[in-house]
Amino acid sequence: MNPIQHLSHRLASEIPLCKAMQVRVQDYDGESLTLTAPLAPNINDKGTAFGGSLNNVMTLAGWGLVYLALWQQNLLAEVVIHESQMQFLAPVTGPILGQARFTDSSHVQRFSERVAAGKRAGISIDGNVYQKDAIAAQMGARFVAWLKP
Repeated sequence: MNPIQHLSHRLASEIPLCKAMQVRVQDYDGESLTLTAPLAPNINDKGTAFGGSLNNVMTLAGWGLVYLALWQQNLLAEVVIHESQMQFLAPVTGPILGQARFTDSSHVQRFSERVAAGKRAGISIDGNVYQKDAIAAQMGARFVAWLKP
């Protein structure tokens, strides 16, 4: 199973919120992960995407990026968000498109090695939600992972 199929299955079967929001994995290249969600199930009373939905898509994109980086190295790990900050810059009036990437991809190997050694490790991601070609929201987050018992 390729990483996109694997993550799509995991999101659909283990995170009920993804089904309600209709979150889909659009792209993954090893350094970034892009998720999408239609506006209709994520709309607010102003006719734009609900801020919580934007935050959820970005949190899921960051979580998925970290999870896949470890999964591709055959590391079955628990991944959790440790902290995040989100800035909302413009309303989203169409489909939600969120892309997460590692803040510094040179840290991924060291992060993976620490997890493989049975230690807790943290890694930072940055991400954007796009409205057409413009950035509508930005997230900075830190995720922590450890091997599953």
